[in-house]
Amino acid sequence: MVQPGQLTDVDMYLSGEFVEMEEFIVQDVQLGTSTEAGLLELRADAPALLDSVSSELISRAGASDAAAALSLVAGATVSDGKFAVIRGLPDRYVVSLLNNVRLPSADAETRAVELDQFPSTVIDSIQVSKTFTPDQQGDASGGAVNVVLKGIPDENVIQFSASTSINTNDPGDGEFLTYKGGGVNFWGFDDGGRAIQSEFYNPAGSDGFYNGAKGVSRGDAPINYKWSATAGGNRELADGWRTGGVISFYYDQGSSYFDNGVKDDLGIGDIGQVPLGTPPGGYAPRWGNYFGTPRASLFDVEQGSQEVKWGGLATAGLENEFNRFKIVYMYAHSAEDTARVEQDTRSSTEWWPNLDDNSFLKQFVFSPTDIPNYFRNESLTYVERTTQSLQFSGEHTLPVLDESGEVTFFRLENPEFSWFYAQSSTRRYEPDKRLFSSIYLPASGQHQTRLTGGSIGNFNRIWQDIEEESNQYTMDVKLPFRQWSDSAGYFKIGLFNDRVERSYLQDSFSNRNEFVDGFPVPYDAPLRIISVILPKAFPIYWVMTQWMWIIEVGKIWMPGI
Repeated sequence: MVQPGQLTDVDMYLSGEFVEMEEFIVQDVQLGTSTEAGLLELRADAPALLDSVSSELISRAGASDAAAALSLVAGATVSDGKFAVIRGLPDRYVVSLLNNVRLPSADAETRAVELDQFPSTVIDSIQVSKTFTPDQQGDASGGAVNVVLKGIPDENVIQFSASTSINTNDPGDGEFLTYKGGGVNFWGFDDGGRAIQSEFYNPAGSDGFYNGAKGVSRGDAPINYKWSATAGGNRELADGWRTGGVISFYYDQGSSYFDNGVKDDLGIGDIGQVPLGTPPGGYAPRWGNYFGTPRASLFDVEQGSQEVKWGGLATAGLENEFNRFKIVYMYAHSAEDTARVEQDTRSSTEWWPNLDDNSFLKQFVFSPTDIPNYFRNESLTYVERTTQSLQFSGEHTLPVLDESGEVTFFRLENPEFSWFYAQSSTRRYEPDKRLFSSIYLPASGQHQTRLTGGSIGNFNRIWQDIEEESNQYTMDVKLPFRQWSDSAGYFKIGLFNDRVERSYLQDSFSNRNEFVDGFPVPYDAPLRIISVILPKAFPIYWVMTQWMWIIEVGKIWMPGI
């Protein structure tokens, strides 16, 4: 009997009931690297300090390519919008990989890989190693970025996505910065309009004049849109084998624009040379001498770019419990057309008037009545980039040892063998880069050609073609073990071979460094007028051809523990 307001002990007995069920087997779930949960497991097992982002997080963050996705990793960022930087160390100390395969680089100044070539639609994960391990190459002392491509899907999939966007920086009304004959076509391949004109090599046989665009003009920006399609699946075969594959294609067209860029050359002036109104810290323009007149470098920058990116990924694989074979082919192509204008008016309108007439510059170098000229630099740059990689790889576990039972002191586990062979190539083709410079004299209201002090004139045309091919293979043997505390480790030894061929070709042309009489046009006249009139006074001449071919072969034994 239970009484209100009192504690009562009650003993009860439940009879057992048993139900016989069918046999079932509990298996370890392979999460893969496309999810954050799978990457957490990968980080826990990694011998180095490893951080990573999955395709799941990349999609949620809206990152469009590998360069943007890298910014999601703590301590990692990009320079110039495409080169990996880890913990502040630049690309000189960071190596970029694609499925653990080192890619060639066609950049003219650095060995680094341009990560903005790889769209997020083909990426499974990005793994960033922030410490050096013995199985990495010497230039990975600052870290390594491994872009892992999508492999065999866990289930059949068909996906299609499309989107469009509006660039709020686009000025509209035909004010986008471009040039006559500029832009990119649908597939991003030059139609031959930027090829070298043969008469430039022998101007004596023709007039050598160029009637195309020499500087920037205004126009309409292209429509921004992108789309991608993916299809893949897998199939179970006999004896525990599984096969599958995935095919993916993407296309992206976009533009960018800004008119508030600043490119100033500042320094710390000596006493008597620092202009009035110097900003905090004592930084001031570094004044120079331009043919007897004051010269600084305080440029305001305006730039418009149009870009097309497209490519695809094809993956096929065959695997079972102890073996995994995979074939991957990736192709990426992009074309970017950029019109840029830099104008220095602030030297004349802001800094020079604020200099005291008794300052060192006005008293001893120039006259207080001197007025700095306006300087204008215009550049038209079209660049095509193509990267492709064909990879064969395999991972094998040799079930030759008994891994059952407890570890008393030390136990070797089944050895593992992995290998890959890859053929990769990349090309950077920059046809007909055009550079034009002019000056404006505020005192007389006239435009003139900008003298350089050498034989090269104020209008230059440059063709550059860089290509690099890589053939590499690696073989690794890994001997896992467990010791008395049940902690796991491994011995590893391997061979890496990389053969790289690089070719570089550049042709440069210019007009002569000759003076053109003043051309009375207001400075705020349409940009295209000046670039049409001034360079046309002189023909284009061949300046030089630079050619280089390099072969590098490297073999490395990589022992480690």
